[in-house]
Formats: sequence, C-alpha cells, structure tokens
Amino acid sequence: SKVVIIPAEYGKVVTTTKLANLVTGGMADRAAARVVAINAGRTQNKLATLAMDLGTNILRQGGYATDAEILVTDTMDGSLMGKIYNRLASESVPMMAGGDYVLIAHENVIHDMREQSGANSWIDAHKYALPESILRNEVGMYKGMRVIRDNLSTIVADGAAGTVDMYHSYGVGFNALGLAVSQGIEMRATGPFDKLGRFVNLGWHGVFNFKIVEQQALVLVKCASSVGANA
Repeated sequence: SKVVIIPAEYGKVVTTTKLANLVTGGMADRAAARVVAINAGRTQNKLATLAMDLGTNILRQGGYATDAEILVTDTMDGSLMGKIYNRLASESVPMMAGGDYVLIAHENVIHDMREQSGANSWIDAHKYALPESILRNEVGMYKGMRVIRDNLSTIVADGAAGTVDMYHSYGVGFNALGLAVSQGIEMRATGPFDKLGRFVNLGWHGVFNFKIVEQQALVLVKCASSVGANA
C-alpha cells in the first residue's frame, strides 16, 4: 500500500551583531554557527522520534494492556530485549543494512539494562566475548539488537502508574521509517538589514518530514527507568 509523506518547512535562525563580534574577537559568529548546526541535527532527531511515537505495534514491559499499569520496577532488561527481537523476527521483518535489528533508547533505559547481573545479562554477555567494550562503556549488540543511545527519545512525565515516568524506545527493522525531502538542510547567512550593517542572520532551513512506512517493522517499547525523575 502507498504511504504518503508530506514534507514540511523547518528552520532556526540566530542573529548576531557587529558589536558582539568585536568584543569577542569574532567568536560570536562561530558560536552562532555551532548552535545552529546542533539545532539542525537535534530537530531531525526529534522529528524522527515523534514520528515513531505514532507506532501501533506496542510492547510494554510487564505485558500490560495500558500505559497506566507500568510500575517503577518495569525497567528494560534482557527479557524485554528478547521480546522486541522476537516481535520483529516473527513478522519476518528484514534486518537493517548491517544485518541487525536496532533498538533506539534513552540513556536512562540503557542504564537499567547494563546494571543487570547474572547469567545472560549484558555484562555476562560481554565480559568474555568483548571485555574491552565494558571498559569503554560501549553499548553495542545485545539479544540480537544493536543498541543506539538517543536522549531525545520521548519521556512521558508521570505517564504510567502514579508518578512513574514512561520512556519510549524504538525497535526497528528495515523500512520502519521513511524520510521525504523536498529541500535538504541548508545553512544560510542573510542580512544585514539595518542602515549601519550591524546585524547578520545565521540559520538553517529545510523542507522534509518523517513518517512510519511499515508498522510491523517498528516496535514502540514503553517502560520505566530506575533513574528517572518519577516524581
């Protein structure tokens, strides 16, 4: 079936002044360019997670039917990771180009996974095969999923039982998310518009959008975190 993705216009601008550059030795323009570039990357990141938040293939820790049932103890663990893999594999979802499924998760969610101990835990799986990865604090592969840290993943404050913060994670296979681009991101400098030529606008602009292509290729995972605010 056809999936229609309608691009939208996005951008951000910072206005610097001649005076700011004079008193900072030209650092104001450099700082503005850096801020604009960071915003461009984070905007794309957040738009992608917001699109994935509309996934209908939902898996909650604890097996609950509703978000309100998730408890503070319902954190990410190896069992849930295995269920995410199973949900994708059982639907015969093709793997990503590297031959893996991918889990995108907040650092607070990853923390709980890494704090587990015992047989088949993350530490147990890595300490013999790749002990140096533990020392480097890498996430890497676990339970057939390549884990990617993304601290712009959605957090729903008090979105579960009581005051429990609920974290969204995203298990993805090939063709889960689509990107339509009418105009790629461009960095622009415009102005000055005042009579003395003091102001310069530095910004980015693009026309694009994200949308889920195949719902079965995306698992929207909901769980708590032991290090969340939960207040």
